[in-house]
Amino acid sequence: MVTVELPGMKKEDIDVSLHDGCLSISGERKGEEKLENTEVYRSERFFGRFQRTVTLPAAVAAAQIKRNTRTAS
Repeated sequence: MVTVELPGMKKEDIDVSLHDGCLSISGERKGEEKLENTEVYRSERFFGRFQRTVTLPAAVAAAQIKRNTRTAS
């Protein structure tokens, strides 16, 4: 089992693939947060492509891979 935390990401923006015993997880983060009030203005931007590849310790049947998406509570 591989667990990845990607806060703020939508599952349709995440790609998961298996090739030659390596599991790759990639996507693109797009987002902007603004906070405005009479005294403070703050803007944060989170964006950019990412990719992580993990070499699996044993052979995996690609047809049996399942993707389970959970949200934090």
